[in-house]
Amino acid sequence: MVPGLARLLSTLPGTVDGWPSRTSMIAVSELAGLLVATALAPAADLTASVYHAAHPEPVPVDALLRAVAACAGIDRPDRDLTADQARAVLEERGVPASGLDMFITDHVFDSAPLWSDLRRAPGPGFDTDFAQAAPWYRKVLRSG
Repeated sequence: MVPGLARLLSTLPGTVDGWPSRTSMIAVSELAGLLVATALAPAADLTASVYHAAHPEPVPVDALLRAVAACAGIDRPDRDLTADQARAVLEERGVPASGLDMFITDHVFDSAPLWSDLRRAPGPGFDTDFAQAAPWYRKVLRSG
């Protein structure tokens, strides 16, 4: 996801409505732990047929994009675009605008049942998780 966000940020000459939305996210290590725990859990402990694997604290999209921009070395212009202006810029530059909607509206999912059923506590959250992953993302962004 980070390379796509870096491309979006490199293409847009500013923020979109200040990026006010929030999104659910999860660190890869937490996701792996939840997958293993779910696979090993007694069926009687699982109360849902579908779970949302996410950290329970949604991430402000602006914080996500600030972290990605810093990791990728992208300057973030102060200009604020409307969603329609952003779509037009992306279209003009040949970048699919489909991903934009993921970051201009809330995409928050209730993950409490998963954490509760597995009797697990989530890790520290986005700030710590992204900081730990940033060196790997920098390497990927440089090679891509």
